Parts: sequence; structure tokens; C-alpha cells
Amino acid sequence: MAYVSVPKDIVKIKEKYLNFTKRQLISISMAGFFIFFIFFKLKNIVGIEISMYISFIIIFPILFLGYYEDDGVYLEDKIKNIIYFYKNNKPKVYKTENFYNKGLLSKEIEKFIKK
Repeated sequence: MAYVSVPKDIVKIKEKYLNFTKRQLISISMAGFFIFFIFFKLKNIVGIEISMYISFIIIFPILFLGYYEDDGVYLEDKIKNIIYFYKNNKPKVYKTENFYNKGLLSKEIEKFIKK
């Protein structure tokens, strides 16, 4: 009998176009759009080399957002989780009831009632 292995987690399988995911294609196109306009606007003002450096510095975060993924969590989700953690991080208070004292008090009350 033939055996075909099926991946247990189908969520991790992503559709790819031109060997890129949709997310990566969107980030590449946005980066290309920004680099085109920033470079051509700045090259007459500050020169070709400096405009190239400035445009790469500006598009690097866009590309990083598109490509970064750690354990299925994207960068913006990690940033949201970090902000949520530090915003809502309150000291945890551990409260217990002392059942031993309650037991002693109830015995003393019972003795008082019996008298």
C-alpha cells in the first residue's frame, strides 16, 4: 500500500509567486516605489552617492518588515506584543488565605458555643 506523508501543520505552507510570498512581493514593490522617487528627487540636490545611501536607509525597514518572521510571528506582531507586555506589566500579587488560623478560630468559636 502506498504511503503519502501529509504535513501536520498546513498553516505553515505559504503560496509563493516567483519564489516570494505575497507579503514579500508587497514589501519589495513598496521599497521599489520609495527608492525610485527618493533617489530621483535627491540626486540633483545632494548627489548620486548620498541619495543612494539615504534611499537605502529609508527602504531597509520596509524590506525588513516584509522578510522578518520568527516562529510564524511577523515583526509588527512582535512589536505589538512587546508594547503590550511593557504597558500592562504589573507586579503579580500572591494572596493566600491562612486555613490554619481559620481552623484554630473555628475551634475556639466551637468551644465558646459549647460552654
